[in-house]
Amino acid sequence: MEITITKKANLAAHNGGIYAFAKYSETQFFSGSSDRFVTIWDLETFTNTALTAQLPSQIYALCYLKNNNYLIAGTFAGKIHVVNLTSKTEEKILDNHTAAIFKIIHVASKKILIAISADGSISIIDDNNFTTVKVIKLCAEKVRYVHINTTETQAIIACGDGTIRIINLNEIKQIQSFHAHQLSANVAMFHPTKNVIVSGGRDAYMRIWDAEKFNLIEEIPAHNYAIYDICFLTDKNVFATASRDKTIKIWDAESFNFILRINNESFEGHKNSVNCLLYNSKLNYLMSGSDDRNIIVWQIEK
Repeated sequence: MEITITKKANLAAHNGGIYAFAKYSETQFFSGSSDRFVTIWDLETFTNTALTAQLPSQIYALCYLKNNNYLIAGTFAGKIHVVNLTSKTEEKILDNHTAAIFKIIHVASKKILIAISADGSISIIDDNNFTTVKVIKLCAEKVRYVHINTTETQAIIACGDGTIRIINLNEIKQIQSFHAHQLSANVAMFHPTKNVIVSGGRDAYMRIWDAEKFNLIEEIPAHNYAIYDICFLTDKNVFATASRDKTIKIWDAESFNFILRINNESFEGHKNSVNCLLYNSKLNYLMSGSDDRNIIVWQIEK
């Protein structure tokens, strides 16, 4: 498979590492940084259009609720901030966790938010009144990543003890746990079109798992250091991995074959760890955020 990568823009307005993205509109997205700011970026002009929020601690997780125009932000301090973007006010702070919030996702069909924390627990939050429904302790290590399947019936959770856990979202109950990586499982996702799970770990391996039997199908020494994010470009039938080794790699989503490495030497890529990815299918852009304080917009052509 032939893939062409073009660096379209370097967005440099943050004064700290970039750790979180969230879609805002068809042409705009949010970024969150260790500088404690949330910014909105326009992908047509490549400018930051607005400062959305300044929070008391580093921002590690963002989730946007389009229906009521709320931004939910998770911080290093373990707080979950509920920001009404219409009134431009912070309406609530949830103290569900004692350590960093790494990711927040919205499960629209269940009318809940799921937040995951470095304290080893997850919290379930009502998306209407933002009250806490349940807090579940999963492990003694950090909970690193959460993703839901296309039917929104299961959540997959990557944990710092090396395990991947499956949560039944109808009952909010753990139904499966299996060891996936040495040291830490950092990211795990349901494949959008195949009945498999793709995971990445601190051990720098990417592993492919059967999504029903949870047995290992394939393991790939994908990076030189920890893998931090995975992003499927579903209309291109490829996916990207982001790593502490300062690179992004592009993979065939059908065969899992390696296609291309995006680094600083060949593509003027990132100079430090790549922490998060976001894909905009309308404009055909992949955004990457890094500890080098930059967001790079990549155009992916197949």
